[in-house]
Amino acid sequence: MFDAIAIDSNGVTVAPDSELVVEDRSCKAQPAGSRTNIECTGKVKNEVKDGLLKIVARDRAGNKAELSYATYTIDKSSPDITIVKFDLDDTKQRSQYNIEVMFADR
Repeated sequence: MFDAIAIDSNGVTVAPDSELVVEDRSCKAQPAGSRTNIECTGKVKNEVKDGLLKIVARDRAGNKAELSYATYTIDKSSPDITIVKFDLDDTKQRSQYNIEVMFADR
């Protein structure tokens, strides 16, 4: 069954009771001109690592749907990278190096 009323890209929002705060939200039809598919992007404002993301969408007739998603993880910390070994390996006389790197999440 086809819904004759298009989705309103301005009607897609993050609910006020969502634990995830999204700024600079931008929604547009994908592909351009689509009446049924909206793609949204935005920037996460807070550093909630786990919690509830609640999306609300409305079509131009005012019909509303909600979706809650509670298993996201946000990690704004970059890993620590350390070079633990950097040795010349010239056994084949090609100026090769042995490099050992360690990655650790904070």
